[in-house]
Amino acid sequence: MEILGVRLDTRTTRGLEIISKVMKMSPSKWIAGLIAENLPKAIEEVKSERICSYVRGEISKEELREVFGDGAELAEVSLRRMLDILIEHGVKGNVKVNQQVKALEYAKSL
Repeated sequence: MEILGVRLDTRTTRGLEIISKVMKMSPSKWIAGLIAENLPKAIEEVKSERICSYVRGEISKEELREVFGDGAELAEVSLRRMLDILIEHGVKGNVKVNQQVKALEYAKSL
C-alpha cells in the first residue's frame, strides 16, 4: 500500500470529518474506499475518450501508447466494450458478416 498526500480546503475537510464520523471510520479509510469504488469507472471513461480521440485522428498511435502502453492496458477494455464505445461515438464498423460467423464458430469451439 502507498501513502498519498492530499490537500483539502477547510469546507471539504469539515465535510469529510462529518461523513467519517457518521460512517464510523477514519477519514483516510473512507476516502480510500470512495476512490476504489469510483476509480474503475473513471479509468474506463478516460480510456474511452482517448480511444475516440485516436479514432477521430486527434491523437497519434504513439500518444495513445503513451497513455495505455503497448496494448496490455487496452486489453482491460474488452473488444465488445470497445466496439460499443466506437458505436456510441458514431464510428461505423468494418467487420463483415463472414468475419462475425468465423468469430462465433471459434467462440463455440472454446
